[in-house]
Amino acid sequence: MIGIMHDDLWQQFDAASALAQDGKWQQAIPQFETLLQKELSRDLRAHVLNDLGVAYQSIGEFDQAVARFRQAWEIYDGDKNKLGAAVALSNLGTVHRQLREWDEAILCFERSLLVFENLKINNLAIAKLRVDMGDALVATGKPRAACEQYELALTQQEADGDQRAMALTLHALGVALRARARWEEGITAFERSIALFEELGDQKNLSATLNRLGELQYERRDYENAIETYKRDLKISETLKNQRAIAQTLNNLALAYLAQQRFEQAALHFRRAIKLWEDLEDKFGL
Repeated sequence: MIGIMHDDLWQQFDAASALAQDGKWQQAIPQFETLLQKELSRDLRAHVLNDLGVAYQSIGEFDQAVARFRQAWEIYDGDKNKLGAAVALSNLGTVHRQLREWDEAILCFERSLLVFENLKINNLAIAKLRVDMGDALVATGKPRAACEQYELALTQQEADGDQRAMALTLHALGVALRARARWEEGITAFERSIALFEELGDQKNLSATLNRLGELQYERRDYENAIETYKRDLKISETLKNQRAIAQTLNNLALAYLAQQRFEQAALHFRRAIKLWEDLEDKFGL
């Protein structure tokens, strides 16, 4: 009888997990919560708590997600389930990242990545974890350490042929290299990212990466190339009718013209940007 009840509880967990995998978070959450009210084995309770944390995170209830991931980690850790503990910690780290609690995120990522490395586990999920770690390191003023994580992620993404993941990671790598004043390497990373986004037909991310490249070129006083890059970005933003992106690029383009003492061109683009910021009622941009 006990074995049958145990199997039934696992089936209930599988049913709730199937809803979660389909993105039906609001339906999955009460089923997970109901399961937690029952007498579960420690491993099943940890699995339920971890998946419930993912569900809460997906609907933006971050406090609930943090609590569930921590509870899952405590069980896994107490039972010496290293893999389960690493998964729960990595999930907890992603919530801290979303909340911009960078130090907490880094701590979780470091501990979980160490376990994955010791277990010789490396896949696209681990690569994404390294990218998240890199983002947290950049945010805390550690671009060199971030570059190391991005490079490790890229190696796995290239092995798996995941072009979208590569494009996003190369963008992030370019930002980190720019923070280190590694101009040429940063340009190479951005240009590789741009080529991939063009191939993927991802105009939104292509525009964002062009803007970042233009900023790097501007900072190294390569104003002519910055202007050409911003023009490419502006054309895409206008096609996408992204008014905020248009205003930002017009402002950047005006600054590049100003640096060349092309005052009429600078004034023209500043005026266009001002009009858009006024229409958007964006006082900061204005």
